[in-house]
Amino acid sequence: MTDLRLLVVEDSEDDATLLVRELRRAGHDVDFERVQTAAAMRDALRARSWDAIVSDYKMPGFSGEDALEILKEAGLDLPFILVSGTIGEEKAVALMKAGAHDYILKGNLLRLAPALDREIEQAAHRRARAAAEAEARKLSRAVEQSPVSVVITDLAGAIEYVNPQFTALTGYTPEEVRGKNPRILKSGTTPPEVYRELWETITSGRVWTGELQNRKKSGESFWERATISPVQDEAGLTTHFLAVKEDITDRKRADVEILRLNRLLRTISDVNQLIVHGVDRDALLAHACRILVEVGGFRMAWIGLVDPKTSRVVPAAHAGEGKEYLDGVMVRTDDTPEGRGPMGVAIRTGRHVVAADIAEDPASALWRDRQLAFGFRSAGAFPIAVRGAVVGGLKVYGGEPFAIGEEDIALLDELASDLGYAIGALDERNERLAAEEALAKREFYYRSLIENAQDVITIVDVAGTMSFQSPAAERITGRPAAEFLGKNVFDFIHPEDIGAVQESLRRAVESPEESRTAVFRFRHADGSWRTMEGIGKLFLGGGSTQFVVNSRDVTESRSVEEQLRQAQKMEAVGRLAGGVAHDFNNLLTVIGGYGELLASSLADDPERRESVDEIVKAAGRAAALTRQLLAFSRRQVLEMRVLDLRSVVDESEKMLRRLIGEDVELVVSRPETPAMVKADGGQIEQVLMNLAVNARDAMP
Repeated sequence: MTDLRLLVVEDSEDDATLLVRELRRAGHDVDFERVQTAAAMRDALRARSWDAIVSDYKMPGFSGEDALEILKEAGLDLPFILVSGTIGEEKAVALMKAGAHDYILKGNLLRLAPALDREIEQAAHRRARAAAEAEARKLSRAVEQSPVSVVITDLAGAIEYVNPQFTALTGYTPEEVRGKNPRILKSGTTPPEVYRELWETITSGRVWTGELQNRKKSGESFWERATISPVQDEAGLTTHFLAVKEDITDRKRADVEILRLNRLLRTISDVNQLIVHGVDRDALLAHACRILVEVGGFRMAWIGLVDPKTSRVVPAAHAGEGKEYLDGVMVRTDDTPEGRGPMGVAIRTGRHVVAADIAEDPASALWRDRQLAFGFRSAGAFPIAVRGAVVGGLKVYGGEPFAIGEEDIALLDELASDLGYAIGALDERNERLAAEEALAKREFYYRSLIENAQDVITIVDVAGTMSFQSPAAERITGRPAAEFLGKNVFDFIHPEDIGAVQESLRRAVESPEESRTAVFRFRHADGSWRTMEGIGKLFLGGGSTQFVVNSRDVTESRSVEEQLRQAQKMEAVGRLAGGVAHDFNNLLTVIGGYGELLASSLADDPERRESVDEIVKAAGRAAALTRQLLAFSRRQVLEMRVLDLRSVVDESEKMLRRLIGEDVELVVSRPETPAMVKADGGQIEQVLMNLAVNARDAMP
């Protein structure tokens, strides 16, 4: 048994019971409610959900038309089926055009269950398609509003898609770059080996990340950081390449069911059956002409469509006697002699034109002899309009004068209208199929972008609640992307960085067209903190205020930058020390030289010579200190000689203690026997200083 929640709009309890009994006999477990007034129906629609609505056509104070309008007002996509014993076919067709899905005669209730099953299934398909379209739109908006440039190429490198940020950045529109190679951006300054490495990397299935100096359409040069990755299908085969690039210079009508029309007149009925079953526009028009001749009794019928470029009415289908007539006929829609006949006027004015007697009709003068030769004595032209615009006309010919009466005119007007409806429906179906195909392709592109992006892509609201997290999150944070959904992003950000991130989000709300950046620490699954660099922008179209944020892990690059700064500081200190030591060494040379001269002149004065010797010794010790400074700055000339490492350690000990600071204890352990090496003493002292400084920096 299949559960069925059914709202029955029926004033007769017996008829409602009969409907339910038939549905239960067909295998449905029916849960139903009967209403017979507009107020009761509105209450029932608000009170609970329903699978379908079955309505009588005529009731005291209420009708099937009223019920259909109430359903439309409620905005619910529910199958609506009329079950009546009094409704005529013309009214049934009108109601189906207004939105009813089918109608069943009460004497033929065997059709009710299959009709309900069919319409319920189609309604489910419509809802599923709407959900898929909403998801695709969400992904599309995320990419279209991404603050970074997105480029998708085929395997040969030809561009298939670029997002608006690409155009904003480079100045090239999608039309200008589609089918071209990204090399149109080359500035000529990036070395060829970079592009060679890029191509070899992505064609081997790996991800390439790097920086490129490119040129905008205006000629302006700019830098961008690009992550280019292969996009693979379900079989693991690469189908496209995806480039996500950041400027680092400053960063698709629901299925239309053609109404099943029953007999009003056999001609109209048969043509409308074609509308229901036809799937090809040309076949539909040809069959319509044939039925008009074979069933309607007209001598000939043809349908012409307007060529907007030439204003000519081009025959699209015909049937009947004298079909060769069309070979020598020129009909136009403009105000020319060829456009002033019945067909041209009908199309131009949007109103039917009838030539009751071709032999006497002035408007038919241009074609009269030819028409009479083929046995045509009367004619009628009826405009065919699609969505309010006349696109062509239907023309029929009678073998006798006045063969087209008032009833015929009304029916032919209706037929032309139905044909216009059918053409529009078929065109819409074809457009929808094309749109669905394009939608599926875009969804593939966008999903591939999200799933293959190396950066973490996050959608978060103003309170910090995450509603989307891309797969790259697991690689960077150690947590599956699904684990973040519904959680607050600030629970993972370092407390000291929350304020800065919140301020960036606030500024993004104030300036929705601008992207905002922030650097913050994010807790890894292992408890460590990863430094992240995020660039975000207000996410328009998501309903509530949300942001789309691209984040990348810059922990390692920040560490390298810090080490480089420290090295630069040490290099500057070394240069300063070397310069001072060099100049000071020159002074010491003079002091030492004159001291030795003075000492040699005081050979007879031991007491004064002893004082001068102390001066010379102090100058020697100062010279040794300058040699250490020169070694530190790497400016000393190498002097290779045999050294006792114990002496070098002794001479360097005082300087090492000053270098590492008083808060670090330096313990010197000397061997008892000489440790002789042949080396430059200054270089050995430099080695000792490097070891001491590295040891100090490695301390907790």
